[in-house]
Amino acid sequence: MAIIVKQEPLYPSITKPGIFYYDSENETLWEEYTGIDDSEINRFKFSIGSWVELKAQNRSVKIIPNEDMDYISSGLTSGAGGSAKPVDPPPGWTENTVENVEELGDVKPSRDSDDMSQRFEEMFKHPYFIVGPEGSDEHRSDRTIEGHDSDVSYLVNVPEYMISAGGSSNDRGRIKERYLVPDQFGGNPNIQPEDVGWHANATSKSPELKLAVAGKGYWKADISDISTPVPDEESTVRRLFSGLRNVSITGLLADAFNIGRGRDRIFRYKWKPNLHAFQKFNREGSYSEDFEWIWARVGKGEGFNGSDFDWVQLPAILDTPEYQTPENIFVGVPIISNEVPEVLNGLASGVLSENQLPVFHPIDTDNYTDTTAPLRLNFGLDLFQLDLRDQFAGNKFKFHVLEWGDEDVKLSNEEILNSEFFALYDVDDDTFDKSQAKKLLQIIANAKYYKSYGSTQYPQNETLNFYQHTYTDSGVFPIKTVIFRMNSDETVLLETILLNSNIVVNDAGESLQDFNIFGASDFNVLPLKTDRDDRELIIGGITERSKYVKSVRKIERDDVYGQQDYLEKRYNERFLPLMEDSLYGDHPGKLDLSTARIFTKPYDLSYFIEPVSEDENRSRATDILIDNTECIFELNPSEVDGGVLESTGNSDSQGILIGDYKLIKEQNREMRKEDSMDIPKIETRRDNQAF
Repeated sequence: MAIIVKQEPLYPSITKPGIFYYDSENETLWEEYTGIDDSEINRFKFSIGSWVELKAQNRSVKIIPNEDMDYISSGLTSGAGGSAKPVDPPPGWTENTVENVEELGDVKPSRDSDDMSQRFEEMFKHPYFIVGPEGSDEHRSDRTIEGHDSDVSYLVNVPEYMISAGGSSNDRGRIKERYLVPDQFGGNPNIQPEDVGWHANATSKSPELKLAVAGKGYWKADISDISTPVPDEESTVRRLFSGLRNVSITGLLADAFNIGRGRDRIFRYKWKPNLHAFQKFNREGSYSEDFEWIWARVGKGEGFNGSDFDWVQLPAILDTPEYQTPENIFVGVPIISNEVPEVLNGLASGVLSENQLPVFHPIDTDNYTDTTAPLRLNFGLDLFQLDLRDQFAGNKFKFHVLEWGDEDVKLSNEEILNSEFFALYDVDDDTFDKSQAKKLLQIIANAKYYKSYGSTQYPQNETLNFYQHTYTDSGVFPIKTVIFRMNSDETVLLETILLNSNIVVNDAGESLQDFNIFGASDFNVLPLKTDRDDRELIIGGITERSKYVKSVRKIERDDVYGQQDYLEKRYNERFLPLMEDSLYGDHPGKLDLSTARIFTKPYDLSYFIEPVSEDENRSRATDILIDNTECIFELNPSEVDGGVLESTGNSDSQGILIGDYKLIKEQNREMRKEDSMDIPKIETRRDNQAF
């Protein structure tokens, strides 16, 4: 059988022509595979094929990086020009002023670090040692930056700095430059504000400031606003002794001002309002009513009323459409395989084998068994026809499987139209949903290219890409695939298509347990249908002592099933409970069975034993009742042919003569009969028959 692909302009309808796999050598099988009767156009009992359900290209959609998706607009309000810039800031915006900070109740910290009026008395319970940066002459690796160790051996001529923990409150918070030789009185300490870690975020909320009333962070001092001046009282002493050179300053004067042991400095802060560090005051990220503008941070002092914030127009996600429609024709490529196949295309004859296609194969073929559930399916996408006109030649294609068809709840076409995949094609400003647009672009980013694009413009030699799915149940399943057509650099989505691809997963139970497949004697396991409306009629039954039951129990105990033996394992697991529940009948012992009949109405026994003519050797019990319209089923065991009993009633059903046999199961081999079946003996001598 040569499976190829062709287009059927009438199926599924004249408005939705489909692409179908079919047997090119036997057109009569086309109807069997697809279930489409040529006399009934658009009747859907098909097996495998693809057609477009939905498509849209009335707008183009800009593919914006995910990190920028919070800053987009629909672009619909007033065309290319957009809406006018709002004149007022967003609701809740608070100007960053001293008055507003004071009104909010955050106490302004002291200007000088040695001012203890607003601080806890134990602001510096232990001194903070600060050394020079690494690599400098002032750096010492054995010193603890901002440490709390006051028991340190000191070296002469090594500048070190500490924030004082002096005895008096007036002396705390001062920077001490220590252990310089006394005649180096002049000059400035090398300590810089940025050498102190907490200055990188010097707000009233910084714990190192140790305010008596905890700050809210509404005040801030930038690094550039922090200085280290000489305390006022020391400046006075410096001026007094500025004319004296080569004088050793000792005694009470040195002790009072720490002159000779180093020079004092303080940190001086220039506090500014810091309200706009908080979103609740700056309202960053707020949108205008038309969603065309966003309140965002701009250049320092370049925004609204000299602030750092202003209205910024959002980039538009929607744009004008591509007015010409390409003549691309897509087809879903379903391949049954545990491994991802390497397929150049899914269209050429001979690329795919018969048992790789989920088609409704005839149930008396090996292909039927190969396509039963559970089934691992690889699903890809190919182009039955690619439009290579210049305006479409560089298009890129991605696809995303929306539904596999076996979900408990499936989306309707209307629901899909309202989803993120198609909503942008029919949206206005009132219904524009930014989260929906963001979700769409995320799906596009994660979708698979239909082929592994290489360096060539047209990747004819690149392999198809596949999604994988496992079907656990049988049936006809519609796979819904969303196709994204993009421009060559993948910055614009030009078209979205919903492709429906139907596949068939055949019934594993039927393939293992149907007499119609295996005939009267080729079956290995005893068939049984459990559907109430489709059960077999069993005359006789199975006993626990039979070779068949004993062998099934042994196979279950041995558990030699391989991965490929799921059908056998499932059957054996189901058989034993069904047998114990008498669904295979109850063995009656020895039985001499003659004609078996089923009627649509009751008859008196005398109707059968009374002679039907003057010939007393004839009765309805011995006559074939093929002409009796009430007799729907009639089996005559003496008429057995190859284990099959044809019904002579009005039904076309048939009976199968079965007997006892033993099953064996070996590793990596199929379950099979050990020997021939012990079937009932047929009495052919008329004189010895029951009638």
